Amino acid sequence: MSAQSQNFGQVGPPPLPYNLRDHKKKIAIVWGLIILDSCIAPLVLFYPIAYASNLEWQDLFAITTSVFGLVTLVEYTKRSWRLLRKDDFSRPLGSKRKWLDYFHLTFTIGSLIVIIEMIIGAAPDGQLVRLLSMPSPSVMYLFGGLILQADIFYLLGYKTYIRISSTPKGAPHKPGLYPIIEDIVANDGAGGKPYREALMARYEASPLFQQMLVKVGFFWSIPALLIATACTALVFTVPYPWAYAVGWGVPGIWGIIWAFVTIKLVQAGLRKEKEAWSKERSGVT
Repeated sequence: MSAQSQNFGQVGPPPLPYNLRDHKKKIAIVWGLIILDSCIAPLVLFYPIAYASNLEWQDLFAITTSVFGLVTLVEYTKRSWRLLRKDDFSRPLGSKRKWLDYFHLTFTIGSLIVIIEMIIGAAPDGQLVRLLSMPSPSVMYLFGGLILQADIFYLLGYKTYIRISSTPKGAPHKPGLYPIIEDIVANDGAGGKPYREALMARYEASPLFQQMLVKVGFFWSIPALLIATACTALVFTVPYPWAYAVGWGVPGIWGIIWAFVTIKLVQAGLRKEKEAWSKERSGVT
């Protein structure tokens, strides 16, 4: 008898208490605002002002880039409060109060990098003004690199050196997407600890689920690093107007396309996982 069938005499793998279809309106609103904030708004403001004024490039970049992060700041404040409040509903399993989850810590690091770029890029001398086109590629470097590193560590069987959300220090590394999915659904999606527990059970019971996370992780991390590298090269070589379009437009367009493809990949992976469970259960004597 297999480990899966032994632990769960059911048609499918351990269920996750969160259906994206039930939250599609909220997801569409939040991500629509984020895309507007981090991709569309800076571009929509930049070109009309550029052709209707005689502002220096650094002043123009600074004005249009200043709208970046407004929605993100609101979401950051809300998820901070959910992690730091007295009840532990949104916090990682086994963590103490005032313990931030993995996604929040990474989000914070990314925000600091972006703030530094914007401060340096907006300097009066204008020597590094092109940095104002780099926030999105920089975030892609950060998340793409971390996901890729975690996936490699998982495949090599490494153990964690620090706590990663609900995964304690010294436990086997999980794929890079695992803590991101866990934290976003548990905190931003209000799935809370029940979701973290269910995700852990699903992960431990289903090797196919683990494999799917690794495949989707590579699908995101490697292209993210390649596109970020291409964007960086273009941002620092093409004329200023094109540099702004590349830095703010290309990552957003790529992200939307990849998100739709990912939905199809995940749906196919979940069907394969369920079919494998059904076959194993039918073979149990």
